[in-house]
Amino acid sequence: MTPGILVAAFLALAVLMMQLKELRGESLENGVSQRWIAGLMVPQVLAVIVLAAAGFELLNLGQNYTLLLFIALQYALAAIWEIYRLSTEESPAKSLSRWLWLMQGAVTAVLLSSIL
Repeated sequence: MTPGILVAAFLALAVLMMQLKELRGESLENGVSQRWIAGLMVPQVLAVIVLAAAGFELLNLGQNYTLLLFIALQYALAAIWEIYRLSTEESPAKSLSRWLWLMQGAVTAVLLSSIL
C-alpha cells in the first residue's frame, strides 16, 4: 500500500465531486447538456481509478511511472486553467469553485512527492 498515492486518489475524488457539483449547477442555469458534462468527467474518473489501483499496489509503480506523471500534469494544468478562469471572471466565484484550483494543486503536489 502506497499512502501518498492513496491520499492523491482521495483528493482527486474530492476534486471530481466538487466539479460535478459546480457543473450540475451550471447545466441547470445555462442549459448545458448532460452528455457534455459526462464527457468532461471521463478523464477525471479514470484518473481516480488508476490512482486508487496504484495506491493499493495493483499496478506496479515502475511500469506506470509515466502514467502517474501524466495524471499529475493533468491536474497541474487544470489548476492553472482554474486560476486563469477565476482571474478573468467578472462575477464573484461560487464558494466551491474558488477553492477548486487549490485542491487540484494538492493532488499534483501529493502525487509528485509520492512518486519522485
